[in-house]
Amino acid sequence: MTRRRVALLALAGVAACRAREMPRPLPVPPYQEARSGAIGRIDGRVTFPPGVDPSDFVVWLDGVRAGKPLPLARRYEIDHERGVFAPRVQGALLGGALLVRSLDATHFRVTFTSGASENVLAIVQETGAGQVVPTARPLVFEGLVLAASDERPPAQAWIRVFDQPYFAQPDSAGRFTIDSVPAGVWRMRAWHPRLGEREARVGVDSSGLSFADVAY
Repeated sequence: MTRRRVALLALAGVAACRAREMPRPLPVPPYQEARSGAIGRIDGRVTFPPGVDPSDFVVWLDGVRAGKPLPLARRYEIDHERGVFAPRVQGALLGGALLVRSLDATHFRVTFTSGASENVLAIVQETGAGQVVPTARPLVFEGLVLAASDERPPAQAWIRVFDQPYFAQPDSAGRFTIDSVPAGVWRMRAWHPRLGEREARVGVDSSGLSFADVAY
């Protein structure tokens, strides 16, 4: 056996050992509906620069794997009018249905792609004013989904898909409420399509009411 072959076999053995030593990420357990002994409510606020639309934020608790029941109604809507989607940002539950409505007489196509992998999840063709196309494909994976029309410039909207019900969107003053939260210390996360993501820690105990501020 040549020295070159011995060296290659040695390197292969080292690589195999390192591969075996690499820890694998643990699978995320599915969300379960469960009654908790102590639950509370989070009243929060997102502070943001002037000129930013508060409805373009979505906030959620990260890591909640058990808690209040999932709502039975999981229907969401997105409208297109004069080259703009409404809402531009929304939260939705995994496994829901999305109604894509056109309020324009023009023909256009909407492509839904995964924000993580950029894979195409669905393509919806609109051919006239008042047309409504139902689709569930954009809501089959957890994470961020981008909706973009084939217009020039393209209209864009974002859907943050969750497998748990602890998410909300702020009102016109940036305030939001998340109820029936299990006791514990949680990571509150907020996302905006231009300003990105921020987070804050919030503790929930038997007192029943907690406050959280997420600052941009």
